[in-house]
Amino acid sequence: MSATALLPSVILYTAAASVVVFAVSLFPSVDAQVQSEVPIEAGALSAEKQAKITQDCTRLQATLTQLNANDALTRVNVGQDYEVVASRLMAPFNSRVALNRLDSVQLATITSRYETARQAFSSRYQIYDQSLRSLQQIDCTSEPAEFYAELLTARESRRAVNESVGALNGLIDEYRTAAAGVFTQEDSTPANAEDKSA
Repeated sequence: MSATALLPSVILYTAAASVVVFAVSLFPSVDAQVQSEVPIEAGALSAEKQAKITQDCTRLQATLTQLNANDALTRVNVGQDYEVVASRLMAPFNSRVALNRLDSVQLATITSRYETARQAFSSRYQIYDQSLRSLQQIDCTSEPAEFYAELLTARESRRAVNESVGALNGLIDEYRTAAAGVFTQEDSTPANAEDKSA
């Protein structure tokens, strides 16, 4: 069996890298969008900050609306990219490796962890999206304290999404390394060794 019988690792690397580059900067802390208007800090909300939220309510809501729209589009795009890596790269490559009777245990293990992480990403995003929608429904003019509390919740939810993105990117890189190792394994099989010596 030659290396051309397997999905070339360079294709896997290129596709995976495109996801990493695109996704690594996604979902920064939600407070980055409103920090200049409402400094986010732990503890009770002072009367001064409540007044600031009330004063800037219209602008804050507009910012959150834009953030929600941008995140929704990003979620679809990156979710599709992660799906492509799983269904069009990992699954076919794992099948080819197993079909050619090479050791696929490590690849299968990473793939399983990747699927778990992908489900976590989806679940965490749904939680974040709901939190952001709840935040948008609060009248920050009349309920600045409630708005601020929900803003903190949205920030933590968004941070969890960002952690999932980091985990998925790490697993893609881990899989790429393991896939490259398959070609080393393939070159060292007895059949190939005989071909090279012939």
